Amino acid sequence: MIYLNTLFMKSIRIILIFFLFCCSTDLFSQAHLSITNLVGLPNSGQDTVYSVSPYDSIEVTIKNTGNLGFQGEADILIRGNLAVNDTLFTDSLSGTILAPGDSVIRYPNSYLFNSVNYVDGDNIVVVWPQARTGNIPYDSLVFHVYYVSFQSISEFENKPLTISPNPGIDYIKLGLAEIKQFEYVRIFDIQGRIHYESTVPGPTINIQNWNKGLYYIEVIGKNSRYSGSLIIQ
Repeated sequence: MIYLNTLFMKSIRIILIFFLFCCSTDLFSQAHLSITNLVGLPNSGQDTVYSVSPYDSIEVTIKNTGNLGFQGEADILIRGNLAVNDTLFTDSLSGTILAPGDSVIRYPNSYLFNSVNYVDGDNIVVVWPQARTGNIPYDSLVFHVYYVSFQSISEFENKPLTISPNPGIDYIKLGLAEIKQFEYVRIFDIQGRIHYESTVPGPTINIQNWNKGLYYIEVIGKNSRYSGSLIIQ
């Protein structure tokens, strides 16, 4: 009788171990969505974006880094400092199918930074893939942008900045002497990329190696902002 009881207990123990192993395998098997590449949005951490310039030709790569396949709709969301979610890409009804380790590239139509999602100044931008159904874990992509809420290009002329010569070729001078309690100057192109930024600018700014085209200049003083456009020939 003692032998039978011992054998019975060993059998129960083996069954429990097998059951726990099966449960743990299912528990730790899941899809996991990650953004592994982002092209077409300013994500260097030193870019200025503004509300009049949409970004086109965006590419976002989503990878299933989990150990279980994913099938369903996976949208791409984005948000800034105001913590209001915006949709960068809406998946189709046919959805996304990703085996473990597989990737897919999504092509959002365009994206415009706006005052609903971003505050004037520095913003922490978060981009992530989100499944519409199921509690699928994901990884976020995080970067910084400097948002300027210009409502139109004419807003640059509200407080005109003296720029000479303009058009420029080699060097330019800015009329900084008229600005009280100067804080910084920033020059960026129509895509929002910063080409020059300084809190202690010299008497001239070297633009010899810059591409031809239109640039915007923003100078900040205490309780004031001066801005203007520069053409490089």
